[in-house]
Amino acid sequence: MAAVPNLISNKPVQTIFEVLDHLDYTVKLVGIDHVAIGTDSMFGDHVELHKYARKTMDLSKVFNEFPAPYIQYFENPGQWPNFTRALVARGYSDEEIKKILGENILRLLRQTIG
Repeated sequence: MAAVPNLISNKPVQTIFEVLDHLDYTVKLVGIDHVAIGTDSMFGDHVELHKYARKTMDLSKVFNEFPAPYIQYFENPGQWPNFTRALVARGYSDEEIKKILGENILRLLRQTIG
């Protein structure tokens, strides 16, 4: 699951709450044991990177428009604590949060590459 501006929403203002809506949907669809987050979050202008990628690679079907310049409250890696706080506010348990934030991906890596 990603937290990339304009990837999961086409609203002009996108927030961490749209990311959490997507996470909630994914958890309901596949179960908590199969969800992890890879935000692709970075310091810098994410949207300009996507515009450049669209020009140099054929990404026009993925990124047609760029209504939002960033995801509010989750604009860069320094705002990771906001994601954890939001998971708590959404009612996820400590165990579920651990799974989302890393335990699920660590389990998958151990199973697949040892």
